[in-house]
Amino acid sequence: MRAVEAISIHKREQLDSTHSKSAQATDTEKSTEALFPPLPPVREIAAGYDSPIIAAVGVGDRVSVWDLSSSKKVSEFESSWDIGGQRLAVSDDGKLCAVGAYQRYGVTVFDALKGALLWRRKDLRKVQNLKFSRHRKAVLVGIDEGAFHIVDAARGIDLETLRGFAEVWESPFGSYVFKERRSGNNFVEDFNDPLRNFSIRHTSFRVLDACFTPEHIAVSETGGETSLHALHDGRVVWKYSERDHHMIRLAYCDRTREIVGINYSPRTGSAANIVAFDFHTGTVARKISRDDLTIASFALGGSRVITWHGNVVDVTTGEVVSRLDFQ
Repeated sequence: MRAVEAISIHKREQLDSTHSKSAQATDTEKSTEALFPPLPPVREIAAGYDSPIIAAVGVGDRVSVWDLSSSKKVSEFESSWDIGGQRLAVSDDGKLCAVGAYQRYGVTVFDALKGALLWRRKDLRKVQNLKFSRHRKAVLVGIDEGAFHIVDAARGIDLETLRGFAEVWESPFGSYVFKERRSGNNFVEDFNDPLRNFSIRHTSFRVLDACFTPEHIAVSETGGETSLHALHDGRVVWKYSERDHHMIRLAYCDRTREIVGINYSPRTGSAANIVAFDFHTGTVARKISRDDLTIASFALGGSRVITWHGNVVDVTTGEVVSRLDFQ
């Protein structure tokens, strides 16, 4: 009987040891996941203001191009994209895709529909932001601590070089341009008449995003406020600020005539809400909470948000209206 008991005790000890090792392994896996969380399916998303074509770059720097009208993938190709900044852009007609790198490969432009490489400028290093111009057939290239380049989209040659500028935003409704100076003296000018201009006083060290309406411009700043300005005279219409938050993305929703944004908390390191502002007063009309907004982009005239999980979200209702199969 004692022998049987001894064997039973030994088996229990083995079982307890196995459970203990299993628990330790689980704890190790949890701690590893905490230190090294799984990478998101996409690292950056780019969209034109009103085009149904969007681009996303995923793990391994592969770029996929999608058509929101069908939720189908148009093309996929390898790139030299680097994390950091805004280094992915798609043209408004959906035909071109630009990819930026900080170190070796500079700026590369692809045929977005076929994935074919069209040109590469390795000399344009330390790329921080990329956009396609709406006023000319060009790529707008912001360089870290360097000159701002306006590059011919078809041939890859410089059309213009701007000194002292960090980033440029262009209106989809007319000829106005917003230019962020490194000195902080930011201003708006008419592309067709540069003498028509006004300054926007900075309240922090950096502009996060800007968007135009037909008659206004909204600007958000790092750790600072979001403000709306009238284009005809530069008058401040309203200002909005929220403690421990700032707007990392802004767009004008043409359908509802609202300024919409995605707010981010530097303290928690996450983006949590789609925020819609009353156009006339700047008060918050609604907040839509989501857990997949840290990497996201507005699309389709500001009426949709594309999230890193591939959800296409209606900014009015918060409903997921379709999905893109990001992998």
